[in-house]
Amino acid sequence: MKVTNEDEVKRNWEQLKLKEGKKSLLEGVPNSLPAMVKAEVIQVEGLSVHADVDEVCNWLKTTKSKPAHTFVVHGEPASSSAMAEKINSELGWPTTIPRLNQRFYL
Repeated sequence: MKVTNEDEVKRNWEQLKLKEGKKSLLEGVPNSLPAMVKAEVIQVEGLSVHADVDEVCNWLKTTKSKPAHTFVVHGEPASSSAMAEKINSELGWPTTIPRLNQRFYL
């Protein structure tokens, strides 16, 4: 499926989930599962789907429950640090920028 902009990516993603009979992206996934089990990778060729820190925070505010921990794993060190700080100060969520090969037990 080819898309030309971010809105099409979002619209197509939601349509695919609805076709699967899901009401949310994480429906049916137990909260006790590790975060990586809940993660799904989406590859969009030729299109940047990056959001700025304000867009990410606005999207995070839509979650129904506060996560136990938030990992910022994308971006240059200064950008990651700014995003982690904003998530922590604006949402009150604990954040970590993991080092390469660092392990966490959740």
